[in-house]
Amino acid sequence: MQRFVLCALFLCNIQLVCAQVPSYRARFRYILTQRRIDQLRKGCPSLIVTDALGKTAYNLCSVGVPSGRQPRIRALVTNDKGTLLLDPWSVRDDRVNKPCQARSDSTSVKKDPCYGTTGIINAAIDNDLRIQLPKRTRIGDPTIATWLHYQTWLFGVNAIGLKVRPRVKDDADSTYTRNAVSGTLNLGLNVGYSFGWTYFTHRSSHSYSITPGLNLGFSGVSLSKEPLKRKTTLTYIPSNFVFSPALSLIGARNDVGLIFTVGVDRMFGKYADVWLYQNKLFYGIGVSAGLKL
Repeated sequence: MQRFVLCALFLCNIQLVCAQVPSYRARFRYILTQRRIDQLRKGCPSLIVTDALGKTAYNLCSVGVPSGRQPRIRALVTNDKGTLLLDPWSVRDDRVNKPCQARSDSTSVKKDPCYGTTGIINAAIDNDLRIQLPKRTRIGDPTIATWLHYQTWLFGVNAIGLKVRPRVKDDADSTYTRNAVSGTLNLGLNVGYSFGWTYFTHRSSHSYSITPGLNLGFSGVSLSKEPLKRKTTLTYIPSNFVFSPALSLIGARNDVGLIFTVGVDRMFGKYADVWLYQNKLFYGIGVSAGLKL
């Protein structure tokens, strides 16, 4: 029980610390493909990727892209009152990105195949790309929204509020039907790879995401309230620590996610071997925090 309390306090501390930072993500990037650029241009209203002057409509470099694969760039996007400021990941070219030391092997020099091409995003252009959403100059003007796809690694904390455990039998051949447990505290840490979409308007932005991943759950279980393999004559039955690794799937909108898990329960401590759910499969559903996009 002491280990469970320490884990609970540790997770609560993580939650408090993480609540003060903008996100729990790594290698976050929006994926902008040539197909999406074409869709924006052909939409109503037409949206283009342009520079600060707004005179050039940019496309992506297709030179060297394998057949059947869309040209794409990875970028960060900032919504500045309806102006989507793009900050692409570096397009390497040693004519711009000078190496710190001279290379003896000329084949290692990086070259952008579309370097200097007008209307193509390449290493030589200024880093001031943007997508301008229409302004609402009149009350009657509609709010225009557009979306961009993103990918990222996400880290979060969660609480499983409901666990469904299988039907089991004890040593006396007594059957315990499938059990739905909702009163036990099940905290956990989650890591997964997220696929999402952010919708931008001139006012704000909000995101939807799907995140498959791995969940590491923790809880405390009192054996006096649990089905056991065999009856015990002990007057004191301890509460033990339960570790619950699981596969997870999170559906989220902005900061709030609904998590579904499939995993196994592994109890540690005295008399853990008599617990009927030891190493048994469970299904869980709960709430995940940390998807602050």
